[in-house]
Order: sequence, then C-alpha cells, then structure tokens
Amino acid sequence: MHAGSLAFSLAAISLVPLLFASAIGAALTLLDFSYHNVSFFLSSLLLSLPTAALAWRLRRTPPLEVRDSFLVISLYWLLLPLLSGIILSSTLRISLLDGFFESLSAMSGAGFTVITPEEAPPVVLLWRSTLQWLGGISVVVIGGAFLPLLHGIIRSLYSVEVGARLAPTVISTVREVFQLYLVLSLLSVTLLLLAGMEPFDALNHGLTGIATAGMSTKDESFTFWYERDQTAVILATMLIMILGATNFADLRALMRGNIRAFIGSPEVRAMAFLLSPLLLISFLSGGESLALSFNAVSALTTTGFQIGDIRSQPDSYKIALIIAMTIGGATFSTAAGLKLKRVIVASKALYMELSRPLLPGGTLRSLRVGGKEYSERDVTAVYAYMFLYAVTLLASSLSLKALLDAHGIEYGYLDVLFEATSALSCVGLSVGIVSPALPDAVKLLLSLIIYLGRIEFLALYLLVGSYYRRRATL
Repeated sequence: MHAGSLAFSLAAISLVPLLFASAIGAALTLLDFSYHNVSFFLSSLLLSLPTAALAWRLRRTPPLEVRDSFLVISLYWLLLPLLSGIILSSTLRISLLDGFFESLSAMSGAGFTVITPEEAPPVVLLWRSTLQWLGGISVVVIGGAFLPLLHGIIRSLYSVEVGARLAPTVISTVREVFQLYLVLSLLSVTLLLLAGMEPFDALNHGLTGIATAGMSTKDESFTFWYERDQTAVILATMLIMILGATNFADLRALMRGNIRAFIGSPEVRAMAFLLSPLLLISFLSGGESLALSFNAVSALTTTGFQIGDIRSQPDSYKIALIIAMTIGGATFSTAAGLKLKRVIVASKALYMELSRPLLPGGTLRSLRVGGKEYSERDVTAVYAYMFLYAVTLLASSLSLKALLDAHGIEYGYLDVLFEATSALSCVGLSVGIVSPALPDAVKLLLSLIIYLGRIEFLALYLLVGSYYRRRATL
C-alpha cells in the first residue's frame, strides 16, 4: 500500500463532508450573522483548505488495492469525527473529546449526545443531522457497492452482509443508492411536515430518521411530541424508522410496484415477525403502549429516538429491547446490529443441524435464504461474527460497569448492559447513563464500542486477513 494513496484517499473523502459543513455555515451566516454561525463557518472552511490542498497535491498517487481501501474506510470513521469535533469544539466552546464523541455518535448513527440540544444553535443541530445522514448513506454504499469486492478470507466473513447489486457496476450502484436515499429522505421530511412537526424539526428528524441515527432537536427526544398528543408525528416517525432499516433492494422493488418481491423478502418477513411480539410485549407492559411500541421499533431499527424513561420500565421490557437492538435491521440498510440476514442464516443453519438425525441417511440439503445458497464456510463466518459480537458486548458491559462504579455512578448491571448494547449496535436508546456530565474515561470507552459496532469489526478482520495472507505467501 502506498502511503501517498492512503493520505489522498482520506483527504478526498473527508473533503466532501467538510464542504457540506462550510456550505451550511455560510448559508446560516447570511441569515444570521451570529458568533456560532460565523465560528462554525470559519472553522469548517479552515479545515477544508488544507484537506483540499493535500488531496490536490497527492492526486496522482497510485490507486489503492480494494483490500487497502477498507483500511481507508476504517480510518475515515475516525478522521471525520475528529475534524467535525474540532468544528464543534470551537463553535460550542466544549472540549475536543466532547466534540469528537458527539461527531462519532452522529456519524455512526449511535445517537448518544453530550450536549443539550435545545441550548445548541441551529447550525450545530443541522450539522449533526447532516453528519448522521452522510453516515447513513456511507453505510449503505459500503454494503451494497464495495463489500462485494473484498478479497479472500475477509470477503467470506462479510458474505451474508453484502447487499444485492442494484446496477451492473460500482459507480452505477452508488448512483442508484444515492437517488433512492434522496427520495426516502424527501419522503421522510414530507411525512413529518404533514404530521404537524415544525419545518426545522421535520428537516432534522427526517434526515436522522431515514439514517436510523436518532439524534433529536429536543432534550426529551420524542417525549416532547408524545406529551403533546401528536400521535400523527409518532406514527409517521415509526414508519420512517422502519423504512430506514429495510433493505434498499427491497425498497426499490416496492417503489417499482413489485409487491410480491417485497413481501417475499426474507428480511421483510423477519422484521414483521420480530415486530409483532415486540409490540405485543409493549402493549402488555403498561398503559402507555404507544410510547413503549415506539421504543420497540426504535430498538429493532437501531434508530434511537426515545419516548419516556426506559430505566423505570420493567426488566422484561428492557431485555426485549436489548434483544431487538442486538438483532438490528436489514442488510444493505442504514441500520446496525447483527443484521436480520445473519440471524436468519444462523437460525436456519441451526434448525438444519438439529433436524439432521431425523432425516434418512445420505439426504442432501442446502441452506438458501432469499434465493441465495450459503455454504458451510458462510455459516461459520456468521457464527464467528455473532460470537465476536457477544464477546465484545460482554467485555464492553463489564468494563463500562467497572468504570461507572469507579466514578461513583450507580447503575445496575442490566442497565449498563442496555447502554453497552445500544452503543455496540449504534442505537442511542438510553437509560440515562450517557449525559454531558459523563466522565471522560467513560466517553472514550463508549467511543471505542460505537466505533467497533459501526464498522462491524472491519479493522480487526483486515488485520487478521492480512496476517493469514502474509503467511500464505511465505
């Protein structure tokens, strides 16, 4: 891998969001020449200039191999939050760590926040929403356009995660994904406007909802609209969250009128199957069934919009949400978590293995999901990923519990497990642990958990893949 091509790639892909930030700051500065708008514009512009200069200077460097491109993706998910953190730090006069955490949480779709939204200037709220929206489209593009190009052992680990190609080439697939994402974003904003949400709130929640990100312009998140009996807003948002967590290939089939293909999708059926018991549990958990159902949809779609105090809910309800957050949404969507297709493949493989002794000897069976056949190697990769997720979650929750106890912050283990699951699956539902007053050590730990969950342990797999590739060539 050429160091210059790595630097060029990082500079080039970081430049686009920085230019977005500069444009947002410039537009709002023209409307309101305030300190926050000017500071935001100047800091984003100043960061854009050296980034653009670096990209221009290194434009003729050799291209990266596909395998090395994923190292760039892993670094990008750290570099851009760092650059955005500098912008937020200078604009809000907060620590760089707080700015980084807020930006990483936004871009990854985790939805945790360490600022008070209603005290933040509009330019910051709009930038957070834009960062979440860009993070959402980045995830879909990686899953649908670039993961199929992975080489060797690494590709096998992500074989179930790969989305269906929407077009013959990478460029045309990216174009189709972006067009579909724009349509869904416009639809989301329009639905919220029609439901009665104020325009600025509708714009922000439309962008973050379809990105299954979850940051809100209100301190209380969707409790604000729930307490004002704006049921239409709640229902519209539930639909938006489900759309964002649905496989984009299935959504394209639906938009083209191919209802049979949409209904026949294994992930669409799985989501309907999982939502039914979740909504039933919500209904049986108390009188506020709409609020509890909203949180259940938010958990399964890994969005993070929230109504009410989850910490005060029964343990059975918290466990149901933990399971939902762990499973997550569909592949080739903006959602995180294990993903529905992985769970489907693992469940079918387990069923086939358990039923094997009951079949006549010599019976040949193949594992097929959505018309695609999966080999034993694919199934092993799914089990390995699920095991890695479980080990990481256990280690994360125990470490988080120990850190909180060391700082005198008392939470039961189930609540800590809830928060760790929300971080690893990039959800944002919270029992109250994440707050502006959170100790720096806890913010750093949560940042690591969020990062690993969003890139799906890609950096670790790249290291393992490179190690075995080197050994194979010796």
